[in-house]
Amino acid sequence: MMTDPTMTDSPQTGHKTELGTLVPLNANAPSGVPLQSQTAELITILTNPETGITYKKATQTTWILLKATTLLLIHLSVTVFALFVWLCGIGFQGGYYFRDWLEVKSPSLGEVVYAVLQIFAFPFVRLYQWAMQTVKKTLGLEVQFDSLKDEVDTTECDELLV
Repeated sequence: MMTDPTMTDSPQTGHKTELGTLVPLNANAPSGVPLQSQTAELITILTNPETGITYKKATQTTWILLKATTLLLIHLSVTVFALFVWLCGIGFQGGYYFRDWLEVKSPSLGEVVYAVLQIFAFPFVRLYQWAMQTVKKTLGLEVQFDSLKDEVDTTECDELLV
């Protein structure tokens, strides 16, 4: 049977010699009351010059991040507010011009329906134009159709609506 050379003949005396050779966490700490040893360890850590350098760098980095985040939030809120005001302005101007057109020109019902449908079709027309330009630029392909008339005979629309 093999035995550990650090162990003595009796298991109780071997246990006592192992306990005597354990090193405390802080070799400089007094071996008295646990509160005193923990306080001494804390003071040793706090008085270490590396601790001050580390906290100084962490504070500087935190301040830089806080300023950058604050600026980003301010710019984002100003942009959202400007977008809101811009959209409201578009709505008010569009409503003003539409009302002015209805009252001054007094268009027929067919012209009004045509104008409203043009407004709803505008994003799709722009999307198609963008896709056509992209395909032409990237693939070199171009398909042309006979262009539709810009002016529609509104008398036909009036007859269909009545």
